[in-house]
Amino acid sequence: MVRFLTKAAVLMTAMVILIPTPATAWVSPGDPGVGTDTWYYDLETHWSRPYILTLWDEGVTNGYPFPIFEDGRWHFGFNFQPDLNMTRGQLAYMMSKVFRLPLDHSTPSPWPDLHPNYSLYGRPAYGEVSAAARTWSLAPEGTPLDLIRSVRRLDSVEFILAALDLIPYSEQLSAGQIQEALAPFSDRDQIPPTSRPTVAAAVILGLIIGYNDNTLRMEAELSRAEAATILYRSCLMRVRPKYPVFHPDGDGYRETLPIDAMGLRNGNNLRWQLYITDMEGQRQAHLPPDPVSGDPSGVTWDGRGDGGHLLPDGEYLVGGYVDDRRSQTFHAVSVPIEIARRDLEASLIPPEVRLDHHFALTARTRGHALQLLVQPPGGDEMGAFKVGEEDGWTLWHLDLRASAERGLTPGEHLIEVEAVFEGAERSVDLMITVTEPPLAEGPPGEPAFVLPVLTR
Repeated sequence: MVRFLTKAAVLMTAMVILIPTPATAWVSPGDPGVGTDTWYYDLETHWSRPYILTLWDEGVTNGYPFPIFEDGRWHFGFNFQPDLNMTRGQLAYMMSKVFRLPLDHSTPSPWPDLHPNYSLYGRPAYGEVSAAARTWSLAPEGTPLDLIRSVRRLDSVEFILAALDLIPYSEQLSAGQIQEALAPFSDRDQIPPTSRPTVAAAVILGLIIGYNDNTLRMEAELSRAEAATILYRSCLMRVRPKYPVFHPDGDGYRETLPIDAMGLRNGNNLRWQLYITDMEGQRQAHLPPDPVSGDPSGVTWDGRGDGGHLLPDGEYLVGGYVDDRRSQTFHAVSVPIEIARRDLEASLIPPEVRLDHHFALTARTRGHALQLLVQPPGGDEMGAFKVGEEDGWTLWHLDLRASAERGLTPGEHLIEVEAVFEGAERSVDLMITVTEPPLAEGPPGEPAFVLPVLTR
């Protein structure tokens, strides 16, 4: 049986009945007597104790209050009810506190099941839940938030990816990446199609690892203890790159990557460090090179590994850890970043062409070019077309004609090719030689046709 009373209070059990039920039977919403949670009576021997203790120490958790006569006085005691199902409203409330969101008391509420007098655990909770719903778009306006529905593993993953600004990453995963990430799990076909990118991202980033029987069980409901533990493991340290792609290529634009690191331990942090890994989990760089005392803070990375060399272009993960004064280590959920130097290579095929005949521009770029522009000596600028990807390069193609209206008269001419990137351009000038067609040449692109000589 869960312990509710101290030894002194046991002698007075005839005076009070203690029932571990939700607080609505005992207190009114906003009752000032509820106060701040004291430690929970029902967690002394529970498996989740060390995780919830940390969250409680940060003022994140909330339990169910009940009146208790203890040590000669009446006051409120608290139970966490760890084995009850966590509801969506409770999880939104906790996450709002974990991420220190400003309270949102704006009315009217755009969600029909979130009223201004909404409360949890005998306390007003509208400001916190409204802030979470707006910040992370938990439901379209005009539709219910489903606040009383139990949280599934899928819900928790979607909550946390949204809170860590990782939904865009999940939306950019290719079908092949999604399939590869989910392939090890036997229940992958039970994941709703619209949720497969989200779950795949959570697997790739290490947020979920599945069960020993190779299942994910995304529809399983979470207990309050399990939900709190996921928050503990995911959110007590966060890393936030300033932008997802940077370009250490010497042009002065996004040469380095600022990375913000945040710890939620209120000064209890002992040391911390960030690290860069490749997509297989092999560490490539430590930032700073040695652990730093105190609370996590920002660093700037120049794209170099621990050996001082620039890492190759490609995708990487930035993560980190913090040790606290209780000898606990918290790892941040890894966040994807990319090194992408901007380059342009182009050529004309063939480099010599007869007037009014066709030739082709072929080019390749790396570093996420937005467009490829081609400027002949005369006439309008033209855009080339993307035709594929190869070894990290984007391939482009454009058919051209050596015509006088484009300034391509017989002789040598420069054709300017420009790749447009975010914040930068790359350009090359290509030489094309235009020659006069031979006399009696046929239409462009066809063999010359010579009239036969008629003889008697």
